[in-house]
Parts: sequence; C-alpha cells; structure tokens
Amino acid sequence: MRLASLRLALTLLFTLLLVLLPLRAAHAQMVVPDTFKNLKVLPRNITKDQLLSTMRSFSLGLGVRCDYCHAEKEGQPAQQAAPTAGPMRPPPLDFASDRKDQKRIARGMLKMVNGINDQYLAKIKELADTAQVGPRVQVHCVTCHHGVALPQPLSDVLAEDVSTKGVAAAVKHYQQLKAQYYGSGAYDFREGSLEAVAAQLTTDKHPDDALAILDLAAQEFPQSGAVPFLQGEALLQKGDKAGALAKYQHALELQPRNEAARRRIAELQGAGQ
Repeated sequence: MRLASLRLALTLLFTLLLVLLPLRAAHAQMVVPDTFKNLKVLPRNITKDQLLSTMRSFSLGLGVRCDYCHAEKEGQPAQQAAPTAGPMRPPPLDFASDRKDQKRIARGMLKMVNGINDQYLAKIKELADTAQVGPRVQVHCVTCHHGVALPQPLSDVLAEDVSTKGVAAAVKHYQQLKAQYYGSGAYDFREGSLEAVAAQLTTDKHPDDALAILDLAAQEFPQSGAVPFLQGEALLQKGDKAGALAKYQHALELQPRNEAARRRIAELQGAGQ
C-alpha cells in the first residue's frame, strides 16, 4: 500500500513539474502589475498571488498563453531579450484593455462557472455531504476544455472538416489531433467518434466520404464489429450489394450478437434467391 501511494505521489509530482515549469518560463517574460484595473467579474480585492493562480488555471484549462485574452500594448513592439542576442520577447500586454473578444467571452464563461458552482452544485445535498470528507465538488475551466481553447467533441470537429475542407483533410486532422492529444482527455479517440461521423455521412447520402472515414476506423480498430457493419451500410447505399454482404458477414464474425448485421445478411441472401 505504501509503495503504491509513493508511486502515485511521484507521478503527480512529475506531472505537476511538467505543467508548471513551462508556465514559469512564460510568466518570466512578462511583467504583472501589482494593482489591477477593470476587474468586472473577479473580486476587486483579489491579491496578486490569487490572480496569478486564477490566470494559470485558465491557461492550463484552455492550453493557451496570456495573449490569448489580453491585448498587446499599442505602439510597443517585441523586444530582444539581450542587447546583442537572444530570442525576441513578446510585446508587453495591456491587461486592463477590453480590445479582445476572447476576454469578453472569458468573463461570460467565468460567470457561468460561478453560477454552476454556487447556484446549482452547492445546493445538491449529496455533493454538500462529500465536502465534509474531501474537496467540494466543483466545475472548472478544465472540466470541459481539457486543454483546448474550443471544447468540441471530436466527431463535431471531423464533421466540420469534411464539410468545409473535404474528407482527406478530416482524416489528416484526426491523425494530427491524436498525435498531439491522445491520452490527455482533450478528445475522445474511442471508435465511437469516427463511427458517429461515418453514420451521419451515410444518413446524409455521402457514402464515399463515410467509407473514407470508416477506412480510418478499420485501421484504428481492426477488431470492431461496428465498423464493418457501417461499411456495409455505406456500400449498400452505393448499390454494391456483394460488397455490403461481405462487410455484414465480417461484422457478424467479429460480433456474433450483432442482430442488425444478421438481419441485413438475411435480407441480401433472400433477395438473391
């Protein structure tokens, strides 16, 4: 038990260091004022440490830097870190400015989070009881964002890609997102995300696009019985009954209790007699 607890503590410490060290470097490149102006949601008497902790939670939750919400000071370009050499420091930020829409949106999101925590979760008795033995159950930015600025389900991201850029771009984007975010919780990389996109494309009468997504799904999840069934649905829509039958049979091999595949096989075999 002690060994397991020690391993857990070391894992948490290592994760914390990986997160905080880059943030420390980022904050070292900017000057945070000691007094604050234009606070509209955060308390006016908030301390500098409290404010920085809050800003770090935003940064971690959305996977962004300070300049995502805060505008640059006008007329002050980036500066070199040293007189002779070194990387360019970003321009100083105007923390009081409301020029960026992201800041307005962030205020609205902060009000929403406060409302959920104070007006809803705080009034649920079962959650209030847990606060007596552990931390109070609350939502935070990271609860939905999981380290990405725009918290969309993976299926929605890919569906938008197909609609605006084409299915090849959607497949490439999936691979990029998986390489960057797999294991982080930012997106759901289980087979259901790809299947949902393919099923909707088939419903919308785009079987070729559906098959391209399902080819990717078959590579990612070769033991899935749902993927060949959906391939059969798309092929059937294209009029390829022989190809559809083969896919339904493969789906039944992988998933013997797949009654939908069994019905499709019976329909196609009956039609061929």
